[in-house]
Amino acid sequence: MTNAAAPYLMTLASMTVLALATLLRWRVGKRSWARHPGGSRGYLRDVAVGMSSLLPLIVAAVILRFMIAGDPAAATDPRFLVILGVGYVGVIIARRLPPLANARRRIEDARTASYEAREKAA
Repeated sequence: MTNAAAPYLMTLASMTVLALATLLRWRVGKRSWARHPGGSRGYLRDVAVGMSSLLPLIVAAVILRFMIAGDPAAATDPRFLVILGVGYVGVIIARRLPPLANARRRIEDARTASYEAREKAA
């Protein structure tokens, strides 16, 4: 692997892990699909919207990968920490946005309804 290709491959690997985590979270919540207003597709959409709150951190990581690929000494640069900080603050802000908060609420409501239904059946 050449040094020029490393940031692209690492970014691809990160996006693959995020996609697999989204699908795993969707699959694990199978019992809640029936209780979600959008069914299984709506549940998947809400899980994907919820995971999209990580995009600011992924963008920061991509920027850092290209900075380090161009100049390995950039890892000790204070800008490195500032960019990471901006990424984390972006995640915190993104999770408070109404579309993400609503998606998270719908998932929690579906889970709660699923748990209550199982308790009544037991």
